[in-house]
Amino acid sequence: MNREMEIHRALEVKPPMDTPCNHCGWCCLRETCDLGALSTPEGDECVHLARDSGKYYCRLADTKSARLWLHIGEGCNSISVGETLKMLGLAS
Repeated sequence: MNREMEIHRALEVKPPMDTPCNHCGWCCLRETCDLGALSTPEGDECVHLARDSGKYYCRLADTKSARLWLHIGEGCNSISVGETLKMLGLAS
């Protein structure tokens, strides 16, 4: 599966903002975070993104500082365009 298809598929199952993470991977697939960008060649998928049984995990999550920086464990903090449009009352 190519990356664009993977991002689209992840968006289909992405939980709403501020709800528990379901490890869909949408946030990491669409954009590499600042920590991942330090060790990932530009334009490539983050080298710290791991897949297991259809779920995505950050290999950096094992460190306390990365968990704090990336808000890991705090629920979905990645907002989609559709969610933004709904918040603005421009979509149902």
